[in-house]
Amino acid sequence: MLANASRRGSTDGADAVGYLRRMTNDRKRDRFDKLAPRDLVATLRSLERRLGSVKSRATNPRLSEVVERPGPSGVSLDTLLSEAARGSSLVVSALDTALDGVEPVVPAATIDPSERVFTDDRGWSVDAAIEVITSEAERAADRIDSASAAGLSRAVAVTGAGATTPLAIAQQLSRELIEALTASERHVEWLEGQV
Repeated sequence: MLANASRRGSTDGADAVGYLRRMTNDRKRDRFDKLAPRDLVATLRSLERRLGSVKSRATNPRLSEVVERPGPSGVSLDTLLSEAARGSSLVVSALDTALDGVEPVVPAATIDPSERVFTDDRGWSVDAAIEVITSEAERAADRIDSASAAGLSRAVAVTGAGATTPLAIAQQLSRELIEALTASERHVEWLEGQV
């Protein structure tokens, strides 16, 4: 993981543009790049309700025989949600570090999901994964809501990759969780069509 990150950029302070800017230039900017803190808080707090709908549909007794089937994304619903739960835990921990650290440094995997390698490969249930996601989203929303503008815009070093900000980390979290929600909704719709 770090070998790949170190090829992307330096870790010195002169690289103020950092990995996030390079990453942003490599991908199209999206609506999440423009979300203000209050909008991030609203988005993250809406996940409990929105994922609750996915959960109630996925736990419908008529889907019990097909819920573990790989769906349109090529993975099962519990795998999709487990990966989102692990990712959200990593990103929210990095957000804590970014907001609380004296000279914060976060791993490149915080802002680049392709850098993530999880050693915990246990399969979580849909319920357990959604519980982790909603808990982490609420924790992040509380942190964002209580942070100052200066705190959200402070420079945070990214291991082997330059710099980012707590706001950009929160935007990344929101992006990933909304993408997981959308994929989960599509997966459940697909499952409902299988029975």
